Amino acid sequence: HILSRSDSNIKLSKIRKAEDFFENKKEIPNFGFTKDVYWSRIILRNESNTKDWYIQIPYPLIDKIEFYE
Repeated sequence: HILSRSDSNIKLSKIRKAEDFFENKKEIPNFGFTKDVYWSRIILRNESNTKDWYIQIPYPLIDKIEFYE
């Protein structure tokens, strides 16, 4: 699920309560060039014996990515 906000100073507590996340229907989302901030909410379940996993985001034009648990 994805959420877009133009305010980059919004608090995480407000994002966690947001109800306007939308489901991404595309295999690869493309929002073009924008100054908006995009939030993504995902659920990960590790059903394997592997304990360490890596998330790869192969797009060099992204300025910053932060993960919250």
